[in-house]
Amino acid sequence: MVLLPQTFLSPTITAIDESLERRQRPRHQRRLSGSMIGRSCERSIWYQFRWAYEPERHSGRMLRLFQTGHLEEPRAFDNLRAAGVRCSDRDPETGDQWTWEALDGHFVVKADGRGHGFVEAWKAEHVIGIKTHNDKSFLQLTRVGVAVAKPEHVVQAQAEMHCSGIHRFFYYAKNKNDDAIYGERIRYDATQAIGIMAKVERILHAVRPPAKVSDDADDFRCRFCSARSVCHEGVFAPRNCRTCLHSTPVMGGEAAWHCEKHGSALLLSDQEMGCPDHLFIPELVPGDQIDVSPDESTVTYRMPDGSSWIDGGNDSEAAA
Repeated sequence: MVLLPQTFLSPTITAIDESLERRQRPRHQRRLSGSMIGRSCERSIWYQFRWAYEPERHSGRMLRLFQTGHLEEPRAFDNLRAAGVRCSDRDPETGDQWTWEALDGHFVVKADGRGHGFVEAWKAEHVIGIKTHNDKSFLQLTRVGVAVAKPEHVVQAQAEMHCSGIHRFFYYAKNKNDDAIYGERIRYDATQAIGIMAKVERILHAVRPPAKVSDDADDFRCRFCSARSVCHEGVFAPRNCRTCLHSTPVMGGEAAWHCEKHGSALLLSDQEMGCPDHLFIPELVPGDQIDVSPDESTVTYRMPDGSSWIDGGNDSEAAA
């Protein structure tokens, strides 16, 4: 018998992951959302909203993990219907996820579904959230409950209840290791929800980045943060309208932004492209501001190596 050559990792598996990685199309987050607002660090949320780092690209394994979560949702709704819950995972008017907005479109929540007929409270309508967990996370969840195990999920649930006007939430969790499932009802807490919306408004209207959750880059909250490079490691933010001191999110539109320099509304495509008059929000430059020239539209910084760098000048391309 002739044995086929063996490798530690099948080239076919490598090709699968490489294909997934090539096909991903990472985009900046247009609006603040319920899925991000539960993070403890307001600066990291602000950085994401202000496009202060390039959209994250994921490994093939992580992309497959995200797929697993999405694939679980139809099965979860089938399970709920089998138990007598009358539920819907799509808005019949749009055919998309149930979506609610606030603050003139600058804040959005997207629920996995909504339904009636839960055994614990069969008359009350609930927002439905589906989450998958690894074994360690799931065991902690069943031991201490969602408020302790996953407080950021409770923040998301409260935001969805607040924006939808549906004041009950059913948290459906699945253990990816052994298919065990767990359910927990969450009641609307007006005080917490108002606090969450106040947090959203603070971040929305902040012209400067909020305080860091920690000055230690090795803090567990910072170690794997997508904004670590710009927040802790002295990396320049990319040039786009969101990182420019001339741009402002405004009310009265649909997630509208305005350019003070040119006195014009900014389309999403404008925001992504930026323009030659871009000037960084000062805190996004890894140096100390030492001079401003309004006439020349330049800002000068002292960099960590002692050199001077002029934003808006001929050498501003160093940050491109």
